[in-house]
Amino acid sequence: MGGPLIDTLIKAGLAAEVAGSFAGGLSAKAGVDFGQSFNQQTQAEATFEVSGNALKTTKAAAGKIGDLLAEEKDSESGKQVLAVQTRAGWFNANPAIVVAIVGEGKVSALAFAKEGLIDQKTAVGAIARFGDALIALGSGEDNAS
Repeated sequence: MGGPLIDTLIKAGLAAEVAGSFAGGLSAKAGVDFGQSFNQQTQAEATFEVSGNALKTTKAAAGKIGDLLAEEKDSESGKQVLAVQTRAGWFNANPAIVVAIVGEGKVSALAFAKEGLIDQKTAVGAIARFGDALIALGSGEDNAS
């Protein structure tokens, strides 16, 4: 989808955050291997119509929900790609990465997250937070989910 930086963030970003999380510490302390229990990766996607300067609005929405990790131009499509680290799920406790692909008048968003024993729909929540931020900035119309 994007360049090497974005691909690396998608593949490794969540693992680095989750590796030091409560789940890893708990399994080490308990001497138990939870196996796949804490490794379910989820994703969600949506497309938003954006009026005005789509890149500026998307950057503002990214700053509102979390930290902008990377920004680069996609070598194939020429679109701007942004990676944002945010939190979602129960009490916004789970890490997620939202990748926004900014086109003319349209932003496609993909969210990636890992779930624990209880599925909190973290990726869906991250997309919802991003969409709410776009709407609050006066631009977001959700077209797909």
